[in-house]
Amino acid sequence: MSVRISLENSRYYQRDVVHFFGGGAIAGVVAFLLHLVAGAPVSSLLALSFGSTLGLMSNLMDSREGTPMLRLVLSVLAGVVMMVTWNVEPMLSAALGGAFLSVAFTLGEGTRFEKLGWAALFSLAMAGGIWVSTSVGFYMFSSSEFAFSLASGAIWGLFLSFAAGLRRLRFDRDELWSKLNEAEKELRGEEAQDIRQGRALYEAIQRELERTKEDDLKARARAITRETTEALVAFARRAEELQNALEVTRSRQLEERAKVLRAELTAIKDQHLAREIDATLREVTEQIQVSKKLEVARRRIEAKKQRCFTALERLHVSLLQGGHGAADSALAESVSNLERLTDEVEWRNLSVDELVGDEVDASAGAEVILDTEPARSECSDSEEVELSDGTDGSVQEEASEHSAHRAS
Repeated sequence: MSVRISLENSRYYQRDVVHFFGGGAIAGVVAFLLHLVAGAPVSSLLALSFGSTLGLMSNLMDSREGTPMLRLVLSVLAGVVMMVTWNVEPMLSAALGGAFLSVAFTLGEGTRFEKLGWAALFSLAMAGGIWVSTSVGFYMFSSSEFAFSLASGAIWGLFLSFAAGLRRLRFDRDELWSKLNEAEKELRGEEAQDIRQGRALYEAIQRELERTKEDDLKARARAITRETTEALVAFARRAEELQNALEVTRSRQLEERAKVLRAELTAIKDQHLAREIDATLREVTEQIQVSKKLEVARRRIEAKKQRCFTALERLHVSLLQGGHGAADSALAESVSNLERLTDEVEWRNLSVDELVGDEVDASAGAEVILDTEPARSECSDSEEVELSDGTDGSVQEEASEHSAHRAS
């Protein structure tokens, strides 16, 4: 079973990037202004302004009741702790500040163990940012306090953005994703291309589902995606099996062979040879009928595959429209229509008889049967003449009835 790695919610991660990277750059500007006013070192002032700016931005962008002010308080506290401990040890300042920022930005999320892990992750990220900005240094900016402060704040924010991205990573044991990968490896040609196209649609739908707010719609859309993608994989595998069977039957060669046999049967005069040729022609005709059934089944599999692609594409478009402000009622109606569409696509029984239906016996090999009847009738007529020459009236009458029955 494959493990898929994805962002839990890309929209929230984009917001985190704005918080940390943009807030860090703004904090650098604020730290430089404070340096001009107070005359304190830029580094310690940057630590204070970094936490305060991030907290203020979080306060403005968080719409949940009760949490924005608490985020602001914790972020300012992180800045104060970093400034106080900066002269003691910058790495200690980074660890403490990162832990406080982690608590501020993960309020109401995760279990106790997850919170501890996030605190360690943010502390390491903060330490990495401070180490890069101090130990590695921006020596080209050493003559400009403003440029140094701006670049350092942006670097700190960038490292915290990495931590926020790692926090939102989700590891899913996606059985359907494993089926798609296995099918792509095992299939070839057109079927492998269909699997790749289906996997691309599956990925796109999963991304849009992360942005969908309605849990009920999200669950229904996931069910449609899962059912339709499983059907697509089954159709692709069955299509390749039917294609391989068609290559084995060699329909064109059989039809050419049937034409030759019909010509021989028309020209032959010997009764015993005519019977042998007629029996061979019957066998070839049956094989052609089987080949015709396989062709019909292959075409119907292709039609079912196209319905799967249609359902996935329509679902993707509906989710895109829903993510760009379309009414929830319109999205719900679209999902309901797609549910009816996917319910009509049967994929668990893909036998040839099930695919072609009852009418194939009258259509698949009808042309071949009609083409062989004249030759068989001539053979029957010659048999009747031979019998009439050397038999009594009852035998001749029986042969005539047999010939008439076959002709009918």
